[in-house]
Amino acid sequence: MARYRYSIGGSLDHQNPTYVKRKADDELYNALKNGEFCYVLNSRQMGKSSLRVKMAKKLKQEGFKCVSVDMTKISSYGSAEEWYGDLMFMLLQGLILDQKVNFELWLQECSYLSPLQKFNQFIETIILSQLQEKIIIFLDEIDSIIKIKFKDEFFAVIRSFYNQRSENQEYKRLTFCLLGVATPSDLIQDKTRTPFNIGQAIELKGFEFSEAQSSLTQGLREVVDNPEEILKEILNWTGGQPFLTQKLCQLVVEKAENRTPNIEQIVRTYIINNWESQDEPEHLKTIRDRILYNEKISHRLLGLYQHILKQGKIEVDGSFEQSKLRLSGLVIRDHNFLQPFNLIYQLTFDQEWVDKQLNQSRPYSHKQLQAWLNSGKRDNSKLLKGQYLEKAVKWSEQKLISYEDYDFINKSVVYSLNKQNKNLNKINEELYVYLKKFMIISQKFMKQSEELNKQKEQLFLLISLSIIIGFFTGFKLILQGENNRLENEGINALQQFYSGNEPIEALMQAVTIGKDFKNLNPTFKQASIFRENGTTGKDFKPITSNTHSLKNYPTVTPIFSLQQILDNIYERNTFGALNSLSFSPDYQYFVTASSKGSIDLDVWNWLGQSLTQLKGHQGVVNQVVFSPDGQYIAAVGEDGFVHVWNFSGKYLLKFKAHKGSGNSIIFSPNSQYIATAGKDGFVRVWNKFGKKLTEFKYDKSDFANIDFSHDSQHLLIHPVEKSEAYILNFSGKVLAKLNWLPPTIDSAIVDTTPNHQYIVTSENSSKPTIWNWSGQPIAKLNGYRVIFSSDSQFVATIDFDSKAYLWNISGKLLAELKGHKSGVLDVSFSPTGKQLVTGGTDGIARVWNFSGEQIAELKGHRGSIASVRFSPNGQLIATGGADGKIRLWDLSGQEQLELTGHRGTVLSIYFSPDSKSLITYGEDGLIRLWDVSGRQATQLKNSKNRVRDVIFSPDNKYIATIEKDGIVQVWTFSGKILNSIKTQSDYIDSVNFNQDGKTIDVLTNKNVQTWSLSGQLLNTENTNNQSPAQSNPQIGENLKVETEKDGTILINNSSGKNLLKLKDKNYDSISNAILSPDGQYIAGIDQDRIVYIWDLSSKILTVLKVSQLGYFSFSPDGQRIAIITKNGVVEIYDLLGRKLARWEVNPHPDYGIVARFSPDWRYVAIVGEDNKVVVWSVPQNLDELLERGCNWLSSYFVNRPDERERLKVCQ
Repeated sequence: MARYRYSIGGSLDHQNPTYVKRKADDELYNALKNGEFCYVLNSRQMGKSSLRVKMAKKLKQEGFKCVSVDMTKISSYGSAEEWYGDLMFMLLQGLILDQKVNFELWLQECSYLSPLQKFNQFIETIILSQLQEKIIIFLDEIDSIIKIKFKDEFFAVIRSFYNQRSENQEYKRLTFCLLGVATPSDLIQDKTRTPFNIGQAIELKGFEFSEAQSSLTQGLREVVDNPEEILKEILNWTGGQPFLTQKLCQLVVEKAENRTPNIEQIVRTYIINNWESQDEPEHLKTIRDRILYNEKISHRLLGLYQHILKQGKIEVDGSFEQSKLRLSGLVIRDHNFLQPFNLIYQLTFDQEWVDKQLNQSRPYSHKQLQAWLNSGKRDNSKLLKGQYLEKAVKWSEQKLISYEDYDFINKSVVYSLNKQNKNLNKINEELYVYLKKFMIISQKFMKQSEELNKQKEQLFLLISLSIIIGFFTGFKLILQGENNRLENEGINALQQFYSGNEPIEALMQAVTIGKDFKNLNPTFKQASIFRENGTTGKDFKPITSNTHSLKNYPTVTPIFSLQQILDNIYERNTFGALNSLSFSPDYQYFVTASSKGSIDLDVWNWLGQSLTQLKGHQGVVNQVVFSPDGQYIAAVGEDGFVHVWNFSGKYLLKFKAHKGSGNSIIFSPNSQYIATAGKDGFVRVWNKFGKKLTEFKYDKSDFANIDFSHDSQHLLIHPVEKSEAYILNFSGKVLAKLNWLPPTIDSAIVDTTPNHQYIVTSENSSKPTIWNWSGQPIAKLNGYRVIFSSDSQFVATIDFDSKAYLWNISGKLLAELKGHKSGVLDVSFSPTGKQLVTGGTDGIARVWNFSGEQIAELKGHRGSIASVRFSPNGQLIATGGADGKIRLWDLSGQEQLELTGHRGTVLSIYFSPDSKSLITYGEDGLIRLWDVSGRQATQLKNSKNRVRDVIFSPDNKYIATIEKDGIVQVWTFSGKILNSIKTQSDYIDSVNFNQDGKTIDVLTNKNVQTWSLSGQLLNTENTNNQSPAQSNPQIGENLKVETEKDGTILINNSSGKNLLKLKDKNYDSISNAILSPDGQYIAGIDQDRIVYIWDLSSKILTVLKVSQLGYFSFSPDGQRIAIITKNGVVEIYDLLGRKLARWEVNPHPDYGIVARFSPDWRYVAIVGEDNKVVVWSVPQNLDELLERGCNWLSSYFVNRPDERERLKVCQ
């Protein structure tokens, strides 16, 4: 009897019993049936072609006309005429129209049309005309045409078929499905075209057990006793990868030695061991070749994969490298992380294999790199030097290398430059001393030369002039050395900031460098011009205040470093170790008491500004508190005295409360009484004038917890070394004693509810209990820790068994929160009281509703999450982890921000009332204040339509967005919609604000319309499709790129005038170009996404290699260029290719559509694929950045006068 055969490789026919139906089957079927354009883009051998076969057969049976074209069967080396001809003929054959249509005659009749227009007419006049049914065209293996020159126009015309549905109902019968190994951004790479932004992406994942069980257990059942368990083990090895799963099932059928086979042994023997020789049909080799085939990026892919192997997973950032690695099939996206697809890949392409591949391409020893890494990147003796460094730099310029290699080479370059600068500075100093001595000698010579003849005087003047020129030449060399030093220090400041260690220190360093750079470079410019023109320095303004003179800057690194730090810094202040932190009742202010022997007491706002310094205390303060009415502040310290101030800092009262140290202090809810506990074993109650009302003696203990009842008439006392608590009245009488069993005291907690209505006791070994103030228990709960909602109506408890529980105040269990894989550490209620968030040792925070349903997962921390907190506006969740990081999330689980600074676990988090600031307390003993309000000038979030472009008004007061369906939205600069203009047109070509800033011209596909900003149509004119945007100073002109027979590249304007001729073969792949608004510069882009900038004399000014380039544009003055990448990074460069600014959209849009400068280039706006418009403020000059830096540091300097003294620029 023949054994069962699994299908390994190739497309499965629609009746194949091993075909596994997945979620993608239903998604693709429903989308195509509803007329949606679809694309299935994934790595190889994931079952795309089998899915196509299955769908085409099923839809044909339901009356659809389906045709499939394998794009590899069309030659990519012929002309566009031949390529489109082959495609059209294959479509005719597949739709059985080749006998009905005389294709050759039709081609002759359309010979006057371009190949693209022929294809357009073919779809409309043949396909849609001859067929009355709904038509689905499957284009498989589309990655095979990515390299053809005209592929952009091909995918653009497919997109146009979708867009024509609004004008021609017949196109609603036509649907495309694209399949291949590519990303949507690969389909249209010309940035002057609208990206391929239509249709539905169908995600094709690996097999799940529930999906594969019925199809794949049939053959296993013949050879094993427990086919379901064997299949589960197979999937554990393959991760559900279709090819591997089918292959391993077949190996079990063929190689199992008994009916309980060892799957690991089969995998290692027949797949992993000697895999290159037994990889038939090829699968692992395909992945290997996909990684290694392109030498320019293979090193970066290997480095990225190496990082994943070491970390287990990394966060998805949408970068070019991550996309390429995913398309190799080696890794898979799981939620927001990349990880190895399966265990087989992990063991085949292991660390040893990665190291071997990396070492084969490096021009230096892996041991040398590893030794430097092992030293914590500190051992400079292991860095590259001399010719080895030169070779490494040249090697790195030719390809994308791993981040470790990049860091190694970069640090080697910086270290080498520093050494050279030190040597240069020493030479320059010696030269300067020599020149000074020579000037003195020349002056003596002058005195001795008074009686010499005229010829000797002329000789002296010549010598003197030579001395002056030599002096300024040496002076310039000294200044150049100083600029090199400042550039390197700017790089170091930025690296320190990016490392997350002491960001405020990094900012101070960057400000110091900026100040030195500002002071140095006016001298440089004046000295050079003095030498050339013989004028005085007073005639020149500092270049750092001239916003249009970037070309005069010897370096822009100090500017870029300051911009990066200021636009990405969130830490406002660090308070060091504190004995006490207390918030005002409305949480608008907080008061701190230092723990380092200081008597500093300060009241702060959330900007980190000290409002009041509380004077009068003579010793260390142990605790400081606000009164519930916010009018008073009281403190107790080691000297046993209580001090009271009003909110303005006026000293009101001082009295002796304890012999020895006073440990704790609290106001009553009505703010009329104060209770204190001291090391002398007494708890005492005082009125607000310092008169003692009662006292209670407890057994000698270092500390006691104290609190008041809601009516301020009773006192709760819990000596921390006792397993009981006491309720007293103001006469000192014990009204009730609270006991819990067993009497374990190490972890006992006694507290009151937020409204002081009830008492709660909890401890590791007994159930939490809620008591009333009569000492009667009213509820017993599960768990060991208790957290109340702000209104005290609900209770959450945490258990050791990975659960949390939700109760009402009466002790009724409302929900059991199951989901954490290990212990829960913290819970926070939302301000609405309808949701709560939990954080656990599994490193995941989970959001729940009150029914116990999980509504979001927050993944990102490495290690436990020790603290969670909802923001007061209910829109954000903050989590603090054992990794020392604080992360902010929206309610859907999308990470918004990561804050780095703490060393060790983040234990507590507090939001400001406006949700724009955070205070965190960490295991490192530090309290940090963060500003999380963001640095963007504006976010336009409310647009529901697809946004195509954005334009600023001349005065920057308004922003217009061009949207689909003929809509223009006008916004205020603060981000509010002023008006929505419906042009009654299907398509808008461009929009231009008129110079008065009060009206806009809208060029549609029908006419030019003039509108007021209030939405009133003022005028309509027919147009010859001449865009009013052509005269808009914000936008440069799109140019035409042509290639002559001899290979010369011609760049012409829209009128056909040639602006640039390029004969260099390096430019032969340039696909499009733009002219700067001032008409002086041209920027072009080639197929490798490299940007070139020329002046009109064909002189190349710079070459920009930007990973994941998406769009680029000039500033209105032509001096800057903005680049947006496909993963939402915006960068500003000057014409010399020096980076001036960088921002990152968070969360990342899938694609950046367009970037636009404001008319005065003070702002830059980007439009993302997510339809959001984000606007940033572009730094204008160094003075502006220095002022921003000093303003940010002002609160940090309050208690650090020595730091302010060190940074004199901020005085």
